[in-house]
Amino acid sequence: MDSLSLNLKDFIFIVMQIIIITTVVVTNKTHIGFLQNQNEDLKECIKEMQKIITALRVKVGI
Repeated sequence: MDSLSLNLKDFIFIVMQIIIITTVVVTNKTHIGFLQNQNEDLKECIKEMQKIITALRVKVGI
C-alpha cells in the first residue's frame, strides 16, 4: 500500500510539473507574439522618424 501511495504522489507531482511547463510555454509564446508585434511597430516608428529627419535636413540644407 505504501508503494501505491508513493506512486500516486509521484504521478500527481509529474502531472503538476507538466501543467507548470505547459503554462510557461504558452505564456512564452504569447509574449513572443507581443514582442514581435512591438518590434514591427518600432520599425515603423523608426522609418517615420527617418522621414522626419530627412525632411528637416532638406529644410536646413544639410
